[in-house]
Amino acid sequence: AVFATSRAMKLASENGIGLVTLANTNHWMRGGYYGWKAARKGFVFIGWANTCVNMPAWGGKDARIGNNPFVIAVPHDPEAVVLDFAMTQFSYGKMEAYQHEGRKLPYPGGFNKKGELTDDPGEILDAMRPVPVGYWKGAGLSFLLDILAASLSGGLSTHQIGGCDKETNISQVFIAVDLAKLHN
Repeated sequence: AVFATSRAMKLASENGIGLVTLANTNHWMRGGYYGWKAARKGFVFIGWANTCVNMPAWGGKDARIGNNPFVIAVPHDPEAVVLDFAMTQFSYGKMEAYQHEGRKLPYPGGFNKKGELTDDPGEILDAMRPVPVGYWKGAGLSFLLDILAASLSGGLSTHQIGGCDKETNISQVFIAVDLAKLHN
């Protein structure tokens, strides 16, 4: 992912925009890192990855789509404005942190095995039923990011990746835009 971000920036510095995709790779860890890396060097960055099946579509009970992390970063003095988020109301990492700390979520983030909306991260993790961010809109965005990542990379889509035993075989997209090239 670090190489792909750097390569997208190099292509953007030559052409105005650079697009790099990866197929059959693994989790990129904190996606915001790549946005900060690009924006600090003056590039707009848009990136996302699909994931294993780990979230139900809005209104569903069984995980069928991924929480597909999405990052947008824009250079801004003194550094950048960066948005880094998963398509779930709370990322799995955030829910795991709350569970480890013995804390409830600040507001409901998913359903337990009984189908009840809950703020208990352990119950949500156990049921694998987090709420999509923006409800049906987040589920739709997750679905389209998955289709686009798989299409652009030639990799697998979330339904082909399957369950989360190991998060491998995912597809990722890295786009950099050189703002200086746009206005010449």
